[in-house]
Amino acid sequence: MDRKEKVFVVKNISHLKENLMFLSKSKENVILLDSNNKKNDYEFIFSYGKISELKSSDNSLEKLDNYINQVNDWIFGFISYDLKDEIEDFNSKNLKYFEVPNLSFFQPSTIWIFDGVILRALYFDEKELLEDWSEINKIHIRSDENKNNLNVELKGRLSKEEYIKKIKNIKNRIKIGDTYELNFCFDFFNDNTKINPENTFKKLNKLTESPMSVYYKDKHFHILSSSPERFIKRNKKTIISQPIKGTKKRGKTFKEDLFLINSLKNSIKEKSENHMIVDLVRNDLSRIAKKGSVKVTELSKINTYKNIHQMVSTIEAQIENEVFFSKILKSTFPMGSMTGAPKIKTMKIIDELEETSRGIYSGAIGYIDPNKNFDFNVVIRTIIYDDELSKISVNVGSGITFKSDPEDEYEECLTKIDALKKSLS
Repeated sequence: MDRKEKVFVVKNISHLKENLMFLSKSKENVILLDSNNKKNDYEFIFSYGKISELKSSDNSLEKLDNYINQVNDWIFGFISYDLKDEIEDFNSKNLKYFEVPNLSFFQPSTIWIFDGVILRALYFDEKELLEDWSEINKIHIRSDENKNNLNVELKGRLSKEEYIKKIKNIKNRIKIGDTYELNFCFDFFNDNTKINPENTFKKLNKLTESPMSVYYKDKHFHILSSSPERFIKRNKKTIISQPIKGTKKRGKTFKEDLFLINSLKNSIKEKSENHMIVDLVRNDLSRIAKKGSVKVTELSKINTYKNIHQMVSTIEAQIENEVFFSKILKSTFPMGSMTGAPKIKTMKIIDELEETSRGIYSGAIGYIDPNKNFDFNVVIRTIIYDDELSKISVNVGSGITFKSDPEDEYEECLTKIDALKKSLS
């Protein structure tokens, strides 16, 4: 069963994306990977329909390797942070706000890929494809169909006082040598609310224009992600990871913006946090890399996005063709930027201190292509919503070191979810 390819001419790509999002309302399985014109292999990939799927919470990595080889096609999906329980043989007992599998992937019927110049459709059924293309071009979105939600109230799992107490506890654990750096997360939620997920994502994407943004839909379950962070990418024999540690809000003026960039660039605390995670990622990649091939190609670079400044590093390595996806994940997942150092011991402390299971948050969403190349984000700056249960969740966190100020860390968390809250109003 081979995919066919057809090339289409598009005059207005923004209009096309709007119409594809509208089309997603009538589809049960949908994923949009949107780079927002940043440096990726594509500007966006939009996929829908379901030829086959894999959902698993036991022996998941072996099942995924088998599924990749079996379908020998494009697959899209997510890896939950809770896959760590399988990789490291943990047994976390934290509250699960959403019941999701440790990983979920599907093989779509139709894939649209826009590389900045050409729109390609990869499909199986030409009649279905042309019917969809006709429908896409007939869509006329009225202004009232882009209406915003009512204001959605998000309740913090922790009060500010409770959060500060947790951070002081972590700093004490650092002082006695249990950990060097720990990414502590908590959630905001609402157990009874309704949103328009497609319109919320469009608003969030417009506010952030993040390079690893994702809209994901599996029937009534939605993930709306404005992630700026790449977890891991494979291009032939090259593996790339780009951890983010260090955050500042955008300034209201050019002068204020420049001041905030320089304060982030020169922050000893933020640079040490970033460098610790770079060392951790180098160590993770060295387990699968060719000897001597792990290199830091960018260290503590400041990237500016529409709503935020971030400190980003890039680590690359070379691997052999035959390295299975499961082996790569066993060596690198969960990502160091969302755990800490030393990694395994720190993950155990995270389970002790956090109130809820992270689930999809701190996991990864992306694709694997027929050549076994792949690209996955880090699930941060993300709204998770279940339309059937009327439940919504926004998680947030920051890296804690001995130099961390609890008040500053709390304010950083609020900065990170500001665009998410605005998209829900």
